[in-house]
Amino acid sequence: MGAKTASKRKGKPRGIRRDRDCQSCKLRGIKCDLNRPRCQPCVESGLPCGGYPQRVVWATESNFGQRRARETTTATTPALSQESTSPPDDGPKPTASSTPHEEVATSLPMHDRYMTLNQYSFIKRLTSFYEQIKDADSQSRGGYLSPEAVELVSRIWDFIRAKMKGHETADDSTQKHLIDAVHFHVEALMRLTEAIDKAHPIALFGIATFAFFEVCDGSFGEWQCHLNGARSLLDFHCRNKADLDRLSHEIVGINEIVAHLVWFDTMGAIVRGSKGLIFDDWHRETLSDGFFAGVGCPLDTFHLFVTLAKAGNNMTALDLSFEALDQLLLCGEPSSTDSALIENAWRCTAAIAILSQIGNAGSLSRRKALSTAVDRACRVIAIIPPSSGIYIHLAATAYLAGIHATHPRQCEVVRSYWRNCRASDFPRYPDGQAKCEEKWRAEGLA
Repeated sequence: MGAKTASKRKGKPRGIRRDRDCQSCKLRGIKCDLNRPRCQPCVESGLPCGGYPQRVVWATESNFGQRRARETTTATTPALSQESTSPPDDGPKPTASSTPHEEVATSLPMHDRYMTLNQYSFIKRLTSFYEQIKDADSQSRGGYLSPEAVELVSRIWDFIRAKMKGHETADDSTQKHLIDAVHFHVEALMRLTEAIDKAHPIALFGIATFAFFEVCDGSFGEWQCHLNGARSLLDFHCRNKADLDRLSHEIVGINEIVAHLVWFDTMGAIVRGSKGLIFDDWHRETLSDGFFAGVGCPLDTFHLFVTLAKAGNNMTALDLSFEALDQLLLCGEPSSTDSALIENAWRCTAAIAILSQIGNAGSLSRRKALSTAVDRACRVIAIIPPSSGIYIHLAATAYLAGIHATHPRQCEVVRSYWRNCRASDFPRYPDGQAKCEEKWRAEGLA
């Protein structure tokens, strides 16, 4: 081997993780200059700097259990450490035909890819449906795929891609992508309005897409506008589950779309603390075991959410207090499995939702019980690392815990959660944090 060849192999091997880089640069796969508190690449891109790791943890089976144990003992404080790796320099590059979630995923390290695909799971399903619809023969699909319907699908698909690109872009073309995003948004909205005017069932996909981004970016919990529109359109075609099943044979994905809208409906009511649901019980039959497994919510807890949100339910305050106690008692001890942790989070969410609506607000016993439920919720939030695929499903838990927080320690756990959501590859829930911060300031907890 010659001296020239040997000299080329000196230095940092390709593919080695950049342990000191900020999280934002790691996710984008670019070199970080390590400047603090904000690195130059993030400043030039107009992006929030993702923060520097407090320490590096090499994820092995032995130290993973030790890390969980340490997190469990300090669960009421935000988790400061985060595992991360850097993508190899010669990793796969996105292609022009890739869907948005694929383009993001191929630029991320393996465990972050899992997190991102989970974040984009609904959009992933939507784009899959759009591709199938565009490729389907309109004459063999019951006439639902008219040229106008295919045009709507294309415009919505363009809108999704532009929306995802807007969050990914970190170069001089950022402004152009923002302009394109506005253009595609207007185009998609125009086509969707036309489809709604004609009561075309394919418009449910467009409504679901706008509802998804409203959940992520809009006023937290205030999702009724899109959901009322979806219910009205659905009523035009389906009066019962059998009608919906028949429609689902004509248009792929309708059942899944309705399931997500039903979920947004229920959780929005719980977050707002309001009574009355937009969708009926037969609509909620679209929520499958697979759906509940995906969001991690126990079935009995969801049924309790529905009971709590229904107008005119016959449960007394005493009955509800027993239900809240039962949910807390069903919470297991801190576990190393994400599925057990997210179940605990949902049960704490149910307990907080109930305790915040019953009894005298000035009662000491009520305040103590509510604070205990918030403490348990914060404990779960602090344990689950942001890299986990279930992290995004803690939003309702974090919101209710934040709104009913009684101690700055609880506020900091919730604030850390919102901060991690905003620093992710697809920032979300800005209004959730804004509402919590407003409440904390008013109560002197900020």
